[in-house]
Amino acid sequence: MGDSDEFQTVQGLWNKLGEERTDYPLFSMPKDDGALTFKVGAFYNRIFRTHQAFAEELKLEPESRVAILSNDAAEVAFLLHGLWLGGHVAVPLDPEYPDEIIVSLLNNCNVQAVVFEPELSARIATIFPKTYSVNEWIVGGAGSFAPSAAGVRRLDEVLRAGYGARPEPVQECDPDTPALIVLTEGTANSPRGVSLTQGQLVKSAVNRAKQFHNDQIDVGYLWSLLPPKSLNGIVSSFLVPVISGYPAIVDRGFNAGEFWDYLQANNVSRVMLSEDQLRLINRRGKRRSWVKPQDLRLYVYSSSPLSSSLLATFEKRFKVPMYTCYSQTESGGVITAVQGEFTAEEMSDWYFDQSVPSSGWAMDGVEIIVADLEGSELGEEETGEILVRSPQVMRSYTGTQPGEAYFGQGNVLHTGDEGFVASDKAGRKHLYVTGRLSELIHRYNERINPRIV
Repeated sequence: MGDSDEFQTVQGLWNKLGEERTDYPLFSMPKDDGALTFKVGAFYNRIFRTHQAFAEELKLEPESRVAILSNDAAEVAFLLHGLWLGGHVAVPLDPEYPDEIIVSLLNNCNVQAVVFEPELSARIATIFPKTYSVNEWIVGGAGSFAPSAAGVRRLDEVLRAGYGARPEPVQECDPDTPALIVLTEGTANSPRGVSLTQGQLVKSAVNRAKQFHNDQIDVGYLWSLLPPKSLNGIVSSFLVPVISGYPAIVDRGFNAGEFWDYLQANNVSRVMLSEDQLRLINRRGKRRSWVKPQDLRLYVYSSSPLSSSLLATFEKRFKVPMYTCYSQTESGGVITAVQGEFTAEEMSDWYFDQSVPSSGWAMDGVEIIVADLEGSELGEEETGEILVRSPQVMRSYTGTQPGEAYFGQGNVLHTGDEGFVASDKAGRKHLYVTGRLSELIHRYNERINPRIV
């Protein structure tokens, strides 16, 4: 789809892509009676009309914040890109959050509009009186809906304001324009929001797409099993396909027992998943009908130490290439990854012959530093805290409980993880993550890792 390095905003991406490969498949979203497949042209027409309707009907100014309380993948996809096209800020929230958490996030994030699924209507009736910044409550989904709260509008009625609008290039915003507030994972009791700009989102997606870029139109599908409301899930499912040349399967639940059959039946060639999901696939093992898929690659995401034995077991059983990645939401997504082709000997050197496997080397524009307790940089194979410097790193937590990320001098983000770097024969500096600092034992001026003692 052209040189992805030229895109600095989501708007710029669509200004070019909307005029190219209009019949190219972009998303496949399973439904009860089959699947919805969206092509570039039709998808762009829809998000342009969404952008127009939000500007004309809702009177949203640029950088307005809109919360999305929906698990409908198609609706989320249209809303995300429609908001980004208008220079707005998307705030995806999990409907499973308790009401008090949702109220707190809506107020602290200064959200102006909320789009929610019909199943939440009774809860919204109790939530909306407690919010002070929300001006518009909009129910999405299909079918009839009886508002249980005054002032609720239907999404399809709002979008009518954009019908008939002729898709055309939009004026690009500054890359530093806020685009997304996403919550960190595993923090349901005290969620923290990470705010990223359009430029940061695009850079994150470009870096990921470079790992499996393909200019061929007839390629297999990309399937992300990462949490759909997480930063990696959003980037992988809704942005990488627009850049990479691989259409995405979105919102297909994970089932270890059906994993291999689903891959073969749906022409999946790239899968992004977590270490825990890989472990479940290992436990399930092979069925009698198992056949090794051709050209399949797995990208294993982790924000903690990976297991060498887990990777070795998977390799022995399935012989499918694995590409490890180290990621943090605060860092703007993936920090390091194994990139390009590698041999069986290199896989052994990087994954199996170490106490912990390699998490790859720094992505484009990312600088990795390993420092001691005083913040001084350490040499190769010396263990210390992992620090990150990158244009993708967040500036601060947004709209959440009090607390700030820890930045050192030179805008270096302290990840709170321990690890070391070591060069391979080609001179690439691999990152090896060994543990969380909070898990370490501090004795005098030393950190002792109970995992590797």
